[in-house]
Amino acid sequence: MATRKAGRKAKTLAMAQLNESLADELSLTCHFSSEEIKALLYTYDSLVVTGKLDRLRFRGFFYSCFELTDDLMLDLIFRAFDQNGDAMVDASEFIKGLSVMIRGDAEEIIEFCYFVYDMNGDHSLGREELEQCLKGCFFPGYGLDVDELEDAERDIVDIAMKKLDINRDGVITFDDFRTAVRRDPLLIQACGPCLVSPKSISRFLFTVTWDYRAYTSELFDTTDTSRKSKSRASRLSSNHSSHSDKLN
Repeated sequence: MATRKAGRKAKTLAMAQLNESLADELSLTCHFSSEEIKALLYTYDSLVVTGKLDRLRFRGFFYSCFELTDDLMLDLIFRAFDQNGDAMVDASEFIKGLSVMIRGDAEEIIEFCYFVYDMNGDHSLGREELEQCLKGCFFPGYGLDVDELEDAERDIVDIAMKKLDINRDGVITFDDFRTAVRRDPLLIQACGPCLVSPKSISRFLFTVTWDYRAYTSELFDTTDTSRKSKSRASRLSSNHSSHSDKLN
């Protein structure tokens, strides 16, 4: 029994040291601090206790944490995270992907969205890809029959093509997409919901970011209320920026 406990303790210590080393390394290239990455790695470790972070586990994580429910979009986001194409997301890929989705700058977010929408990887978006990406955004009901739903889908695809295909050559290149989004930031998710809402980001960062933990501790501290209220407001305003704000 003692030997088993010692083995578990040694394994835990080794994992902690490995995570600390990885956190320091990733903090040089990601938008998270080393301490935040350690917390994210703890989350990752809890996700892979029963197996690798494959497509289905990845879906479950994004569904529960970020309220993204479109299966096709989740699979395309998984492909964007899985940079080496081995059908699983390792710890480094997990941190790097979240870094872009949660704190990426305008260029990173535009590149990420375009990569997600580019289903066949040919560096151009055709009408067929837009139809597939947008199909999950429509559901029967509200007085629409199947034929009317198909008409609505075609209309939305037509609008997306018109807005995003800048040079009118029938395909949306990355330059087309970037130019269109720079002109109108609301077009960033014109081909489907692949970004996380500011509300979901705030809720998730609450578990990994010191600022959010400090904010909650202040909620229960009644001393110098006016000063702390101003401090909380300033911190929240800096953290609750939307993706469209980054693109302006």
